[in-house]
Amino acid sequence: MLVKIAARTTKETPTDRLHRLISRLRLGGAEVIVGGVDDPAQVSAVWTSGASYVQGSLIHEPLPHLRFDWSEVA
Repeated sequence: MLVKIAARTTKETPTDRLHRLISRLRLGGAEVIVGGVDDPAQVSAVWTSGASYVQGSLIHEPLPHLRFDWSEVA
C-alpha cells in the first residue's frame, strides 16, 4: 500500500502528530510519501519518523552531476 500525505496536511499538522501518523502508517505496512516538506528541520523530522519518500522545495531529483541554480532562491 502506498500513502501520500498531502502538502497541506504536512504544513497544518504539528511535527509530533505528523511523526506519529507516519509511524502508524509504516507499522501497518504502508510506504509513505510526505509532500510539502519545505523546512530543513522538518526534513529531518520526517525522515526520522520513517517516511519512505519526501517531496518539497528542499528535495531535488538525483542527477549525475550536482547542480543548484542559486538564482531561483528567494
